[in-house]
Amino acid sequence: MMTGQRSRWMRSASPLAIGVGAISIALAGPVPVAAGPAGPEVPDAVEARDGAFEIACAACDPCAPAACDPCAPEAACDPCAPEAACDPCAPEAACDPCAACDPCAACDPCAAACGPELECNVPRLQEAACDPCAPAAACDPCAACAPAEEAPDLTEDELDTLYACLLERVADAEADAANWGGSDRPEAAAFSDWMNFAALPYPSSTHGGRFATNHANEIAAEVYGDYEDIGEMPAGGVIAKPTFTVDAAGKASLGPLFLMEKAEAGSFPGTNDWIYTTVQPDGSLMGRTGGYNSEQMEQMCAACHTAMGADSDDLLFIPEEFRVN
Repeated sequence: MMTGQRSRWMRSASPLAIGVGAISIALAGPVPVAAGPAGPEVPDAVEARDGAFEIACAACDPCAPAACDPCAPEAACDPCAPEAACDPCAPEAACDPCAACDPCAACDPCAAACGPELECNVPRLQEAACDPCAPAAACDPCAACAPAEEAPDLTEDELDTLYACLLERVADAEADAANWGGSDRPEAAAFSDWMNFAALPYPSSTHGGRFATNHANEIAAEVYGDYEDIGEMPAGGVIAKPTFTVDAAGKASLGPLFLMEKAEAGSFPGTNDWIYTTVQPDGSLMGRTGGYNSEQMEQMCAACHTAMGADSDDLLFIPEEFRVN
């Protein structure tokens, strides 16, 4: 242990995040080891020495030898030191996980970059993005180049798994209310139980290139499968088009939820009796025909759909290769 320099023992009431699990421990001073053959249970990232807890190097720090403290300014192997050649988040990167001299900081590419376990992701892509030492890594996941504008190539199984994961989050709105399931619109959560006419999520060019599916409630499902030969949607029929994106690291994120509800004849002549509703990813209402932000719904939704003509009752359908027949 160093003397006359910065102590490596945990003192004062300053909590320190330890390990990938971000366990916060605050100690007021050296903590004696309890007597007994087994001793106290010590977290993996902490070592008990001389009657106190000492911080061990974070296992996820690719630069630090096992015997050093990466947060000690005096340590020769400090990855936070400007001269450290092996720092995976060098100054040219958009963000530096060592900036706060905490190897488990929120920007650590081995920790928070992978996101919590509840996130919906593609494991093979997440593993590549989370390893800053992987030869195949295109860039530091903290850098601005990490998110890709175009979705990565995904298998059908990966798309199905991602979508199922997202629907579970929506259904569990009590645990994760900041999504469609937390919306004031009942259809925003109910649609997941409706029939899905998309064989798997498909890229929708008319909805920002996001992945989409098409669900129909019981009334709409009776005729929606006729597609271009639908004739007219019965009043009360509702079509839900949930959308989502997938970034280069394989993480799926909810997009807007688009709803079309057929009203009674003459209710909304300007939109051919369709009520357009858009719910934001966080469950907030973007707009609804005849209600909040109605003008934007006419410009953003109705204008495009009415251009399809009366033969399809203003509906745009799923590309043929993705349809359930």
